[in-house]
Amino acid sequence: MTIGEGPPGDLSANSDLTVVISQTIAALFSTGNVHETMVDIMAMSVTDIEGCDFAALVMMDEDGLVSTPAYSDGAVAEIGFIQSPPRGGALINALAWETALYAADLADGTWSDMAQEAQEAGVRSLLMLPLAAHPRPAALALFSRYPFAFGVIDRARGLLMAYLAGVALTQAEHVDENQLASTLQSSLDIREIISQAQGILMEREHITADEAFDLLRRASIDLDMKTRDVAQALIDSGTWSPPHHQGRSGDS
Repeated sequence: MTIGEGPPGDLSANSDLTVVISQTIAALFSTGNVHETMVDIMAMSVTDIEGCDFAALVMMDEDGLVSTPAYSDGAVAEIGFIQSPPRGGALINALAWETALYAADLADGTWSDMAQEAQEAGVRSLLMLPLAAHPRPAALALFSRYPFAFGVIDRARGLLMAYLAGVALTQAEHVDENQLASTLQSSLDIREIISQAQGILMEREHITADEAFDLLRRASIDLDMKTRDVAQALIDSGTWSPPHHQGRSGDS
């Protein structure tokens, strides 16, 4: 069965879908990081898609290994064909080719590579939709305990959720990467400032690098300032006053 099968929804259903779109966009794009985004996607899928009992984010890495980094219910961990899908199976192919997969009834004999694990986990319907906006193979997998659980409106909502999820995840990952880059750059800047200050002290005081850093550290404690700020002040002013407690008894 294709995703678009079924009669068009009535006006009330379309209006409800519009509300879901607005709520989904507002929620997903306000998330702070990748993991929170994943968790929100799973929870919203179960809440907003009527036929869905639980949901999972399924991703494939560069080696073709499949993982489920987020899911709405621990029951997902019991589904064998999700945790360890057979090579060449329908799920692996759908992920790799980034195509939709709708198994309306996993017990009807069509899905031999998933039937046993589905029966053991109590799953009868699977709707898996690719995150088209995401750069790596990934999909939103929706599960139901009942056959033919996902009607045309459910499938439309699933498509919407999968698209927005891909965009939101990509944005969240980009933000995290930017934060990491910013943190690394900040660390490099701090290291450069402290190194310059150490060099000044080593030349003036005829001391080692470790001794120079210790002077900066002591000054930061004495002045209640960050070491980088003490170092920057030394660089900017060109003057240096040893910490007041440098010569106190007990100091090394």
